[in-house]
Formats: sequence, structure tokens, C-alpha cells
Amino acid sequence: MNKINFNFIQNKNNNKTVIILHGFLGSSTNWRTFAKKLSCNIFLLDLRNHGYSFHDDKISYPLMAEDVLNFCQQQNLKEVSIIGHSMGGKVALQCLNTFENKVIINAVVVIDIWAKEYEPRHEKILNSLIQLNLNQKREQIEMELTENLKNKILARFLLKNLTIDKNSSNDKFTWRNNLKILVAKKDFLLQEISLADEIKTPLLLIKGGKSDYVLEKDNQEMKCKFINGKFITIENSGHWVHVDNPNLLLKEIEDFL
Repeated sequence: MNKINFNFIQNKNNNKTVIILHGFLGSSTNWRTFAKKLSCNIFLLDLRNHGYSFHDDKISYPLMAEDVLNFCQQQNLKEVSIIGHSMGGKVALQCLNTFENKVIINAVVVIDIWAKEYEPRHEKILNSLIQLNLNQKREQIEMELTENLKNKILARFLLKNLTIDKNSSNDKFTWRNNLKILVAKKDFLLQEISLADEIKTPLLLIKGGKSDYVLEKDNQEMKCKFINGKFITIENSGHWVHVDNPNLLLKEIEDFL
């Protein structure tokens, strides 16, 4: 069976289990600092083709949700709550379809994404990454990517995926994630998640105040589908809410869970 890499953060004073799913081109490490502050037992997962998890030519939301279900069964988790950011949020929503009665989902937190189909947003980033010259020093790679993207913070975030190529004799860098497949299959990211008309699972939909990923009409659709749905906006934050306003995000998630 394909191996999902994970990090586990234990809280001996709380028996609730939470799974955190990262966004596109991210990994479990992006959420480690935030997760340590949550008063739950936390599993931080690397989704397929990301982080240290397995590489595969196939990628889709149903496949990733199936990976999460398999992980839960391997860890003998009977019930969980799921937090998902961006791509991970769509995986979390897909889990509502995939898990059925095999593993109980107590609650879902979806951060700055909705189930709808999206227009392409990552073309410039992906083109910059695939064309990047990795046969140079890391500082030079960072300078090149920063120049292409005009965003140093974003460049540093993306370069967390860099690692030394063990098959190289001159310490050449390579991508830890399966960038080739993520670029080739990038359209999967835009696909809509089909949801039932009446869902009882409690859902917290969080919008970054400065982000346009979630609109008011998405909020209205959510409230129509989720009997126990709640919508909040985290002000002073963009798409990476957990980076821009982690304290308020933490409070809202703790209160909800």
C-alpha cells in the first residue's frame, strides 16, 4: 500500500483526534507550528505527490480522500475531525463522500476554499518552478524565483520543497514533491467537489479577509447544504490565513471543535 508520510503531535489531556491537510505545493511542515498550539491529538499528513509521501502518476480529490481514509484505517482511527487549507480543504470536503460509515467525521474546518470549480490561478508559479535552474546554489535559486514571482515570501515557501539529489555527485538540488506530475495534472486542482444536498456534519468555512477564494455566494451555498454550517472571516489575512493571523484562526478553530 502507498505510504503517506505524517507527523503526530500528542496531547495527553485531550482524546480528540484531528487530521490537518495542507494546500497545493505545500506539506505537513507548513502547519507544524500552528498544530502544536491546538489542544487535540494532531496528525499532519503529506498528501500524495507532496512532502515525503509517495509519488504517483495519478492525482485527484477522490484519490487523495481515499488515501486519507486508508491512513485512518491503518492508524485504527474510528472518528476524526479534519482541517483542510486550500487544496486540503477540498480533500476534506471530498472525505465527506469517501468516508461514508467507515470512519466517523465529527467536524470539518475548510480554510479559504470552497467546493466549486475554480479558474486557473497557478500558471505563473508552476511555469516558474518548472523552468528554474536547480544546478546552482540555493541562494541563487531563491533570487531567480523571487525575481520571477516578485514575491520573496512566496518564493521561500515554494523552495521548502527543495532537497539535495542523492543521485547527484555535485549536490545538485531536486524537488521533494512530484513537481512534474503536479504540473502535468494541474487541472485536477480546479475541479468541483460534488456534495450532498443535506449534510449534518458540522462545518466551519473560513475566509481570509483579503482573499477572493471564497465569495458570499459560496457562503450561501454552504449554508444550504450544511445544516450545522458556520461561516467566518478572519480579517487581516490573505489566502495563507494560518500565517497571516494564526492567533485568531486558532481561537476560532478551538471554539468550533
